[in-house]
Amino acid sequence: MNTVICHLRRGISPVLGTLRLQPFRVPLKACSFQHSIDGIGNRCIHRRQIFTLRKTLHFRPQYNKDGVPKTYLLVYENSQGALLSISRVLSTAGGLSGAGVAMWYLIDRWEQLQPWQLYALSGAFLLCVAAVTSVNIIARFYLMRIYMNEPKGKFIGIHQSFLGRLGQIHYSVKDVQPPVRGKGKPIHSKATVKVKDRNFHIRASDFIIPKYYNAHLKIL
Repeated sequence: MNTVICHLRRGISPVLGTLRLQPFRVPLKACSFQHSIDGIGNRCIHRRQIFTLRKTLHFRPQYNKDGVPKTYLLVYENSQGALLSISRVLSTAGGLSGAGVAMWYLIDRWEQLQPWQLYALSGAFLLCVAAVTSVNIIARFYLMRIYMNEPKGKFIGIHQSFLGRLGQIHYSVKDVQPPVRGKGKPIHSKATVKVKDRNFHIRASDFIIPKYYNAHLKIL
């Protein structure tokens, strides 16, 4: 069990926040590993800095949907997953619709169109196709959920593939290449890690407990 103790500036007594294994419903707190006082004035006794979020995350495993064995525990759930999914669906639907309309005009009314109309419709078709492709490629860089089998030390990452299908990536800590630390690139809240030569964006506050985020940064 991982316990974080901190003193809040507006509080009268210390607040003890306990993070438990799933399933649970708990206001999530993420910490960094460099400072002892955050920008809000919260003093942290734990080795990681506290970031208090004004929301509650629900860690609910979706074994059937993700095709993951129940021997794995859900350790990460993307808090922006719903927004990403809705944006991808709307962008894909709108882009394909626009491309279809442009293609229909180009094929059905080719002889009736002026040269500038041909150029405009061709450009609109290419723009719609490029938008659909770009949105779906960007969505592949975000892990929706991460499951872990603690005894085996194995992770299963769930990501969106092309046109919204779910894909899996199986890996262990040794398959993760941590981000390069440099000026202007803080990693206490989010980072881009390379897993088996693929880049994925992860957020510290979306992990069930800090040690799994540290494992992806190889800070053990």
